[in-house]
Amino acid sequence: MTKFYSDILQEPTELLKTLNFTLGEGKPSVDQAARILREATNVYLVGIGSSWNAGLAVMSFRWETES
Repeated sequence: MTKFYSDILQEPTELLKTLNFTLGEGKPSVDQAARILREATNVYLVGIGSSWNAGLAVMSFRWETES
């Protein structure tokens, strides 16, 4: 088994740990980041590949309550 394949097999476990943290102990930090984005006058998003996609997800916090 290659290191790459081993990493792929670990992804479901790591995703679950990330979600548990984000919705648990890390939730206050995520909420604070969302407040900062909503209150910002200008937000610049820079990235390529997965960092760009992550940034797009973060931007959804900014307009979550504006509709």
